[in-house]
Amino acid sequence: MAQARKNTIAPLDSLRAIIRDKRKELNLTQEQLSFLTGYDRTYINRVERGRRNPSFTAILNICMVLRIFPSATMRTVEKEVGFEFISEQQLAIGLIRRKRVARFKR
Repeated sequence: MAQARKNTIAPLDSLRAIIRDKRKELNLTQEQLSFLTGYDRTYINRVERGRRNPSFTAILNICMVLRIFPSATMRTVEKEVGFEFISEQQLAIGLIRRKRVARFKR
């Protein structure tokens, strides 16, 4: 039985809002943030608009410049999206299904 998803906001939407809000709080333009991080301004713009998925390294670099802990940022994202682990039952069912699919692909 599938469990209803709690997600009311997408993880990237949460992350981009944190980045944008903190950048504005520090009175930085996208141009300034791009200069300080070494990323192109268009990349920063696309991250903030949800058009690019930032890599783990990019998140670390952006957080360093914005003076926010990446771990705190991820905890905020987890809370906003309603992150939770799948149940033991869902895990077992998924593994069984994967095993069956792999067997038929041979």
